Amino acid sequence: MKRARSAAAMLAFGICLATIPACRGEREAPAAASGPDDAPAARAAGASTHPQSDAERTAAAPPVEPGEGATPAPADAGPALDAASPPALVDAGPALDVVLPPGGGIVGPAGGAPAVPEVPIENRERGERPGAESAEALARRLLPAILAGDPTPVRDLVFPLGPFTLLKDLPDPAAYHRRLVRWFEEDLRAKREELGGVDALEFRRFRFGRCEWVPKGGEGNRIPYWSCRRNRITAWTGRREIEVEIRVLIHWGRDWYVTHLGPVRR
Repeated sequence: MKRARSAAAMLAFGICLATIPACRGEREAPAAASGPDDAPAARAAGASTHPQSDAERTAAAPPVEPGEGATPAPADAGPALDAASPPALVDAGPALDVVLPPGGGIVGPAGGAPAVPEVPIENRERGERPGAESAEALARRLLPAILAGDPTPVRDLVFPLGPFTLLKDLPDPAAYHRRLVRWFEEDLRAKREELGGVDALEFRRFRFGRCEWVPKGGEGNRIPYWSCRRNRITAWTGRREIEVEIRVLIHWGRDWYVTHLGPVRR
């Protein structure tokens, strides 16, 4: 009996040794603990069996840090300019006409002075003296101003500054022109005093005095012109006719202007 139980025990022990490591005196390796990186690794392992799209690869790619000394890419500065393209032109407004007088020279506004017009044919070539129409219109305007003793409304009857600047050969024509205007105003007021108690001046007629063609270089001028001296306006005062003298008239084109209403002064 004892030998039978011993045989059975030996048989059972042999089976244990063949199947169970613990029966052989071996320890079983403990199960590895799951860590935080197991899931990504598992996902990566699973994903490796499926091809990725370009967008997925781009999103999954880690950012690339520039190495030491690397030059960063420049910021976008917009479309490149074509070096061969001409610059855009800026509109400066309408062009101004500049008139050149005979013999050259730039004529135009400078320092606030009015532009000098082109020299008319009547002041370049000697011809017939311009007619009296313009001078008569001048006389009709002059009489009411003399009667009122106010030169303000008729300052434009003085030879204009623009043509005067071109005509006179002077270092400072504008300064001399201001003197002409001042003398005109003084002479007009003086004529009013000469009238005394006259309270009306009705235009009757105008006539030129002694007229002559003044060539270039005469009377300090660079341009020739007709000059008429001691011109007469006949006016009616309501009781009698009187004469009002315009000492010197000269023309510009077909138009006549006063240079000296009274005695010529220098």
